[in-house]
Amino acid sequence: MHPRFLELQLEGSLQRMMLDSLDIFYLQNPYEAQGPYTTERVFKERLTAAFEFCEKAVADGKIKGYGIATYSSLRVKPTEAKLHMNLADVHKIAEEVGGKGNHFKYVQLPCNVMMPEAFCEPWQKIEDRNGVEREKILMAVAADLGLNVIST
Repeated sequence: MHPRFLELQLEGSLQRMMLDSLDIFYLQNPYEAQGPYTTERVFKERLTAAFEFCEKAVADGKIKGYGIATYSSLRVKPTEAKLHMNLADVHKIAEEVGGKGNHFKYVQLPCNVMMPEAFCEPWQKIEDRNGVEREKILMAVAADLGLNVIST
């Protein structure tokens, strides 16, 4: 997720596809790749730097929006230490970086009859309007945050 790596990947993709910009730029498995091997503080710093890169890429006209693509971290129980990622926490980082008008708009994950957690397990925590933390299904949290869910 290092910004220089992301820059090289974005520029290479644009060049190979002969495009000026991408509609969506995904960070692939950010928590699966780094969360288990570092502290939460370090992971947050790295995700913040990646989101700063993405917001700059939007400002430069290289991408229109960005998101995270994840296989398991948004689908596992919160009790699964070093495997579970909370979507509201990720969205909060995007707001810290890009404000309310940030361009973090997409979440991609498996969501099907064999992997139904995103639409049936209340494993994501989010604060309601009164500041009370609630457990909800991922699809409801994404809707509350104005995020688009892309199923794989």
